[in-house]
Amino acid sequence: MEDVPAAVAVTPTTESTEPTTSETDGSETTTVIPANQALQLETKWKELSANRKKTTKAKKKRDKLRQSHQAKDGTVPKELEEVYATMETLNEWECTQTKNLHKASYKAGVLGMNGTMPTITDPDSTTTTPNAVLVTSARDKQLIFYDIPQQKIVHKEALKTTVPSNCLDSFVDVVTGEKVVACVGDDGIVRVFATAAGGEWDTVLSCHLSLQSTVEGVKEEPTNVVGVVIHPTGRHVFVVTSNGKIHFLSITKQKAEEGGEELQINIAATFEDTSAAASEVECSCISLHPDGLILAIGRSDGQVALWDLKTQQLASVLEGSTESKITALSFSENGYHVATSAIDGAVTIWDLRKQSIIASLSSTTTGNDEGGDAPTTGNTKEVHSLAFCPSGKYLAYGTSNGEIILSLVGKGSANDESKMVVLKSKIPPGTPTKRKKKGKAAVNAGPGNVCGLVWGDDAQSLVSINDSERGVSFWGSLNVKDP
Repeated sequence: MEDVPAAVAVTPTTESTEPTTSETDGSETTTVIPANQALQLETKWKELSANRKKTTKAKKKRDKLRQSHQAKDGTVPKELEEVYATMETLNEWECTQTKNLHKASYKAGVLGMNGTMPTITDPDSTTTTPNAVLVTSARDKQLIFYDIPQQKIVHKEALKTTVPSNCLDSFVDVVTGEKVVACVGDDGIVRVFATAAGGEWDTVLSCHLSLQSTVEGVKEEPTNVVGVVIHPTGRHVFVVTSNGKIHFLSITKQKAEEGGEELQINIAATFEDTSAAASEVECSCISLHPDGLILAIGRSDGQVALWDLKTQQLASVLEGSTESKITALSFSENGYHVATSAIDGAVTIWDLRKQSIIASLSSTTTGNDEGGDAPTTGNTKEVHSLAFCPSGKYLAYGTSNGEIILSLVGKGSANDESKMVVLKSKIPPGTPTKRKKKGKAAVNAGPGNVCGLVWGDDAQSLVSINDSERGVSFWGSLNVKDP
């Protein structure tokens, strides 16, 4: 695995298999990624790796200049000022606004969210692209596309199913501005939406593909999909099911017979771990390394399988942090770390270079009861969402009682309250919502499970959703504009 990102120095634990075929919806599909598409993945990896090195070099140069000015006269030019969030600024955060993006006639609860925040395209510049998009799914069975800079809904898609955060992903091409969104609901149907180059929302192409197999004309029960991720190429999607099967999907655009363009998606390859140990566990969530060649799959036994996508081999397994089901995974942008959360409340940060644990966090928090002075006892909550900030300096994770914990990443930060910030919803249980049904206002059940988190640029803001609240919450300092 000499060509795998240096951040993941792992050794294969399974033997290579010869190409075989399987049938999905009656069509044959190879179990090895086609050579031309594998080359696209590797080419993108090289490009992203080179850009990351350039960005790191530029950042070190800026830091050195800042320190030089500081030492010389105690002042720093405005263009060299550090704009990234600090623990002091995070401690000042509160919910700056809540936006109700979905229909008020349905039961409260936003179930899925994914977002692509403004991205620095030139490592030597601080200029960001405005192509930030937020996609949400709620109980009204709609996908809402929300333009963050313009702060308005730009597109809606009616679905016949709900979509959780782990089965919803979005991608923005920073060169062309094209947006791509992929999702899978309970019906096992992969849906893909894409704008034309330029990213304008006046034309949105769509296509879908069923992962249900047909045996003698009878369809099986809907496939249980546990994760969907779009590759950095923007033209490939990985879909993983609970039985561990990895579907590699290819997205193509071509001219339609009646003019214009049409979007198509097909299964280009499938592969899985066929070992006896793998057959005894279920997969529960997935995440993709930012360079696109390592796929992490969380399992019900608390372990994490790392797949080398260049060879389609299981490269390594992270184990020992918990025996509880992994609920969420997140890679840091530099590719060195991966964070896991489990249903028992354990949050673990791994260093992939050494495959060792650098921090073990917990969802157990202490504080005062609402409206009282008595300290609460530490109760462990489930954790179903987590996300690294853009630089990997902070990790955010949400609990099953509506709390969001922001933790500084690094050795010695584990459960150190001075390096953690707890954000709490101000919506108490029993608060009437805007839901309209038979002339009566529904009652808010909150606080519920935080099931989606998206950081803003420079870690200056955070967006969250809750499965018992109607709105999408924006967090940050009051003197900083929302993303």
